[in-house]
Amino acid sequence: MFLGMDHGPEVVRIKDIAEQQNIPRRFLEHILNDLKSAGLVKSRRGAAGGYRLQGEPKDITIIDIINHLEGPIAPLGSEDLDNYQRAILSVMQEVHKAIICKLEEVKLSELCDMVRDLQGPMDNHSDYIIWVDMPRGEYKASHYLSAVIYSSGAANNDPQLHKV
Repeated sequence: MFLGMDHGPEVVRIKDIAEQQNIPRRFLEHILNDLKSAGLVKSRRGAAGGYRLQGEPKDITIIDIINHLEGPIAPLGSEDLDNYQRAILSVMQEVHKAIICKLEEVKLSELCDMVRDLQGPMDNHSDYIIWVDMPRGEYKASHYLSAVIYSSGAANNDPQLHKV
């Protein structure tokens, strides 16, 4: 999402993304390499190297990102179930379909717009980080999609938490 926020022809260094998003650098390198192999980001080598989106944020859906990082969201199985379990499964399959439809519908640009709306006027990118509360040692790319945006409030001395 960081690359979608300031999409343009310039590349962003991994070090800068890792620091501003509070993501371990090695973990971020794996994510960016996966996204590069999927054709979602481009890289440039060298001292002035870094990453940028391959296409426009309006052309990338959230399901595109999830499918490339985590694999397709698997349908729910229905083997050896009793009638109660089949009834619950039926509801869960409807929920599954609704989630997939929504993820196919939402574009990266829309998610970036939501973040901008939550942040309000932004004087400095370093005033904002994405923080994820998860069990120690668990790092999955999808955890970073459902994050809490924390504004340090440096510009107005008023820190805020926003759930996305």
